[in-house]
Amino acid sequence: MRTAATMPVLVGVLTVGLGLGAGWAQEPPAAPPVPAPQDATPPAPAPPLPDVAPSPAPVPVPPNTAPPAEAPRATTCPRLNDRVSEKLSPIQILSEHNLPPGTQKSALSAADMKCVESLRAAGKKAIEEKKAALGIHRYLAAVETAPALASDIYRELGYELDKAAYPKPAIQAYLKAWKALDVEGVKAGEKVNGAMVLSMADIRDSLARLGAQVPTPNSELGRIVVANSTRSLREKYFSSFPPKP
Repeated sequence: MRTAATMPVLVGVLTVGLGLGAGWAQEPPAAPPVPAPQDATPPAPAPPLPDVAPSPAPVPVPPNTAPPAEAPRATTCPRLNDRVSEKLSPIQILSEHNLPPGTQKSALSAADMKCVESLRAAGKKAIEEKKAALGIHRYLAAVETAPALASDIYRELGYELDKAAYPKPAIQAYLKAWKALDVEGVKAGEKVNGAMVLSMADIRDSLARLGAQVPTPNSELGRIVVANSTRSLREKYFSSFPPKP
């Protein structure tokens, strides 16, 4: 009887133990999903890539192709482009250049006057650089452009050659300046003025200083100069042509 009463108690204990063991063996339930907030903004899309066109490939240039030549520039003084060989003798250039036929006092255009000034400046620069042939050629081109200024241009040429230690070419230039003034003095009705007298006297003194003989004058202007000293001529023609300082 004692054994039979004990059996139900053991069965109940075992039943409770098995039930608790089964509960411990089960996995915990998964957490419920969190709903997304209603006001959340979606992420901004990525900016598009810039539409950059590839640079064009360089066009190959044949190695023997030369660039196009520039068009020649127009000039109002073409004699500035004359080429002169320095092998030419300055004396020969001067001796072969004839005086212009007459020294008419015709008015020069603005373009011609500018050309003459450019030629004289180029001639002066060339002589200073010891390029006598080129400098003489530029001055003679100025004479041909403006025959009315022949005596002044020849005289300036003689002075520049004299200053640059070219005595013989300077004599040739001074002689041409003298002859040009003498031709002007021969012209009928040409009035002798102080500027012409003192210019010719200055040429006469330069020729004498360089040891050259003064040509026999053919005009009244030349005879006045030969017969008087430069000082007396300055005193006489002072009012119209002041003396040099």
